[in-house]
Amino acid sequence: MITRHVALVIALALPACGARTELTASAVPDARVAFDVVDAPDGRDVVDAADAPDVIDARDVFDAPATVDAPVIVDTPPAVDGSARCGDRVTDPGEQCDYGASNGRRLSLTLSQPGRPQVAIRPVVTRASVGQFYDYRSASAHTGYELPSTATLMLHVNTVDNQLSLVMVMGRDGNLGLSPAQPEADVEVLFTGLPQGSVRVVSDDDGELEFTSPTAARGRWRFDDNSDGCAIGSLTWSSSWRIVIEPTYRSGITAARFIDGAGTVRTLSLRESVVIEHRAGDRTCLDDCTLSRCGDGVVDADERCDDGNVQSGDGCAADCARIE
Repeated sequence: MITRHVALVIALALPACGARTELTASAVPDARVAFDVVDAPDGRDVVDAADAPDVIDARDVFDAPATVDAPVIVDTPPAVDGSARCGDRVTDPGEQCDYGASNGRRLSLTLSQPGRPQVAIRPVVTRASVGQFYDYRSASAHTGYELPSTATLMLHVNTVDNQLSLVMVMGRDGNLGLSPAQPEADVEVLFTGLPQGSVRVVSDDDGELEFTSPTAARGRWRFDDNSDGCAIGSLTWSSSWRIVIEPTYRSGITAARFIDGAGTVRTLSLRESVVIEHRAGDRTCLDDCTLSRCGDGVVDADERCDDGNVQSGDGCAADCARIE
């Protein structure tokens, strides 16, 4: 018994190791995950080593009950302990907004095809109307973007009235004397999801582009040694829309592309539909719980342009609400 008491005294005299460290909000990695991070409910208080009961001899330990696994936490409501966390749907002090899972960029104009990422696009900007830009003569378009055996899509904006239009041209005018010549071509295209109020501005020859409903149109073009195509105007800025372009290139077209107003040429798959989408609405709440702003160089859903500054007279209005 003397030996046992000595062991007990030594055990009580030893300092406790592993001091507790409080977990603060800053210790949590700021990583984006595919699901909401939630705070687990409070567990039982941790007993500090200094508060532990006297150590007893192993001979005095009775059989302990089996350990019971903690219940699996499926979901919990947002934290109520006052801690701020971007993405919890609560606009905390220091945050400009918080829409939870809806945080993130909402781009004004985008382009996509099945199996390819959605990318931001910008219209080709001129001071001409879309009819003047298409420049239909000698049975061909003369936008300056025509190529033989190539289908070209683009958006166009007239800076005078900010009218937004969709333009599609295929082939090239043989009267320009350029080679190679445009071979005989046969193309059919279905346009769906056109915004209400869209109008046919140019369809080359009569009957080659017809509206089948207020939001759909069908084009059928047969041509050689020249170009064919169309311009659809009055695409609204004030509401969201999603135009799906489904082409069937039977002959004469071996390449397709989209011309971006920023100078980028994007190659398109001939066999897949093309989606051009416009989002309209209020300012975007970004992933860091700050509001999108005019002048950051990204054209968000509440903007028509954004050239990276808030000055007028340089192609984009100071409030990003008008293309100049």
